[in-house]
Amino acid sequence: MSQYQGNRASKYRTGTSGGDTPYKSLLRLYTFFVVGWGSQGRLEVEYFWKQKDWKLSEIPDPLDPDNVRLGILVVLVRLLAKDFNVLLEGGLSRGEALPSPLRLPQKTEEKDDTALEVAPEWVEQFSRVTSDKNEWIHIPDAVGYPGVNDTGLSVEFKQVGILVKEPRFRLK
Repeated sequence: MSQYQGNRASKYRTGTSGGDTPYKSLLRLYTFFVVGWGSQGRLEVEYFWKQKDWKLSEIPDPLDPDNVRLGILVVLVRLLAKDFNVLLEGGLSRGEALPSPLRLPQKTEEKDDTALEVAPEWVEQFSRVTSDKNEWIHIPDAVGYPGVNDTGLSVEFKQVGILVKEPRFRLK
């Protein structure tokens, strides 16, 4: 099945960054996350990492009227920034292949030429998918819908009112 997924995913990518954008890559990551394709999501994260000229801060505001979809996009950008910054602080550079197996580097002294990733302003302005702090959006997995007290929930998603397991594509 993973071979099929790989071929399917490649249809959405040009193979070079010439016709691709950070926003298109984020939308692919969103799709892989929502349908539960963790392996494809991981490949998309690595693809984004390898595009050394792409900055998370340059992803345009999607102006999405669907607050749940927007909330998911917001958290995905926050997770990318968090994971990429761990790699950058450990001495890796954007554009280079990630080591396999991935061993997260230890934090090194900050270099002057290492610019950390920052989320765009529209991400920072987002608070919750619902105005009621006791209302939750549940995203199911293979087992079912997660509850508010379940283990393995993503802290970042929970902060915006979405209950979902930790994404499998995380760089950790």
